[in-house]
Amino acid sequence: MKSGKRAILTLVFAATWSFIGCTQRSSYSVTAGVAEPANADAADAHAKAVFTEQSRNETRNLVGGNFRVKDAALLKGTLNCVGDDVTQLLTVPADAIKTQNGAGAATPGKSIPVPFGVVEAGGNIIEAKKAELYDPEALGRENSTSAEATVNYLNAATLVSEVVAHNADVGNPSSKAFCRTPEAAKALIMRCVPTVAEKSLNVVIDGKTIPEKMAEKCEEGESDAEKDLNSRVALASFLSSWAFLKSER
Repeated sequence: MKSGKRAILTLVFAATWSFIGCTQRSSYSVTAGVAEPANADAADAHAKAVFTEQSRNETRNLVGGNFRVKDAALLKGTLNCVGDDVTQLLTVPADAIKTQNGAGAATPGKSIPVPFGVVEAGGNIIEAKKAELYDPEALGRENSTSAEATVNYLNAATLVSEVVAHNADVGNPSSKAFCRTPEAAKALIMRCVPTVAEKSLNVVIDGKTIPEKMAEKCEEGESDAEKDLNSRVALASFLSSWAFLKSER
């Protein structure tokens, strides 16, 4: 899957937000309209490194130091913006777990984001990664570069976002996770980041607003499987962005 142009919403969000045409995690790939798992450990490592560096750079761009990232409880408490059944969104199904050798056939329209051994099928991904989903430097943070969230936090939050996207009902126009129209994408963003000013989403970047760019990514593809997969890519990228993960104190 080719990576599209990266959309950037700057200081209006008090963070650099890059999620449309995001760095493609190696767990997301499409061949002939059917999702297939990546099978190279090096690709996974590279994707994590790219994401981590991107996130660290975004942290440096935060305006001021009065922020923290969402811990496990805060993260769980805000995911109802994607679906009403948060327990279902966080439950890891068997088709989301890689086999021991990294191989396996992905369900069409979905990826296989969870490494073998992290959590068993039926487990809760936030509970499995709870120890890593905290911000130990939040109380002592005085400026935007003094203390960054840990790599462990970033990787754990990304995995949570991928499981949620895997489970989300992205193809249903009446679902909270639907993002294939600018109106739906805008409603999703505003539900998940209620502090954002609506006028900020009307800012045009490279000829399109952020909701338009998100909708374009979600609608990308010829088959339903491709569109579902791209919707999950965009949703996971949004849920692992600083716009969503950052919480004001």
